[in-house]
Amino acid sequence: MRPSNQVPLGRQHVESDLIWPKDDAKADPARLIEAAEILVDVKRDYRVAQNIVQTNTDDGHLKDMPETVLDGRLGEICANRMCAFPRAYAWPALLAVASALIEPTPSLRTNLYGALVGPVHSGKTQAIQQAISVLGLEEPALMPLLSGSGEQLVRHATDAGGNPRLFSPDELGHLLEKMQIQRSSYSYILNRAFYEDKFEVLMGHRERSTFNCVLSILGGMVEERFQDLFNAGTTGGLYDRFLFGLCPCGYSYDYFPFEGARETIQPVRVEVDPKV
Repeated sequence: MRPSNQVPLGRQHVESDLIWPKDDAKADPARLIEAAEILVDVKRDYRVAQNIVQTNTDDGHLKDMPETVLDGRLGEICANRMCAFPRAYAWPALLAVASALIEPTPSLRTNLYGALVGPVHSGKTQAIQQAISVLGLEEPALMPLLSGSGEQLVRHATDAGGNPRLFSPDELGHLLEKMQIQRSSYSYILNRAFYEDKFEVLMGHRERSTFNCVLSILGGMVEERFQDLFNAGTTGGLYDRFLFGLCPCGYSYDYFPFEGARETIQPVRVEVDPKV
């Protein structure tokens, strides 16, 4: 029995005559392989679509992070001092800033890479500045600089003495665009800095510098440029190391100046229970 004229595969259709030519006794193996590959792609796309459907949405609109994400003293600060921002902005920003205030330990990683993602004028920069002001992070622990290359960042971190540093370029687009320059080592340096605090980097003209700090990163980026900036071919896995906060639908930010004193906190590292 011959197949029908078209074999549906998701949104694509493959002409059955291409798979099983009319006058041939059997199907073309090359066409069968091609159809199988299309089927694999369709199944993958279906899983992606299914995950999107199952996200925290209401009538197709993305909700804010639930209040249950807040925890401990930092959660109280987020609820009381950062309530003008969506939790998707306030909570990752506070976590990243606080990570630069914890005394480092070789047995537990406490650094974070954080990115606030949303439309223009949605309060990304203000949320970062508010988190920095509320927790009182100052230079040299705060590095509010634009670095044109990974080597420049390494030079800046050489004198950190192994202490925590928050690299906050404000716009992550600048950082990610530099990674797309041919032969850029930026992504490789940041990938390694996520897990290691001290390593040597060889540069041009026989120069060498030692990266020597516990590095955290915090910045914002426009949602429309996300897929162009976080390109797998140029970031080398950096995407997996970031904690993202995506602006919820319908949120509108009105600027207001920072008010109040910095919070009195004594951040300490915690041990992860062996049962976890």
